[in-house]
Amino acid sequence: MSGPPSAEVRTRVANAFGDHALLAFDCRAAAAAGEADVAALEQGAFDAIDRHGFAALEHAVSAADCDQVVAEMRPFIDATPHGLHGLGGARRTGALVARSPASHKLIAHPTVLRLAERILGEQRLRGGAHQRQVRASAARKGARCSRAW
Repeated sequence: MSGPPSAEVRTRVANAFGDHALLAFDCRAAAAAGEADVAALEQGAFDAIDRHGFAALEHAVSAADCDQVVAEMRPFIDATPHGLHGLGGARRTGALVARSPASHKLIAHPTVLRLAERILGEQRLRGGAHQRQVRASAARKGARCSRAW
């Protein structure tokens, strides 16, 4: 791939927050082209999320992995009504990680983790473990923490 990977508009979503394009990025093609294209894909996905609130990462995992997640989530999806939260008739179902062991592969994909870290920030992503490391390091150096963490 020369230059940034192109994003394909899959559909448009109109909701209470405006009219948005669902942009799809091909992870397999970017990975085959090299690190620069993966970085460009991640930047494009980040920009799409920043502008539209969502992006699709296609071919990040196999079709079989996706089918397994859908199979594990089907009872919960079917029990969820359409059109909540002004999302154009979409169904939103929570607790994916707890309900679908197969989803762990999707969530642990390096691109997903890098996007999450970038969006949420390192402090939030690492949570208490990171804060405990900072405090322990400061204590070893004799520093006193003047604010509660």
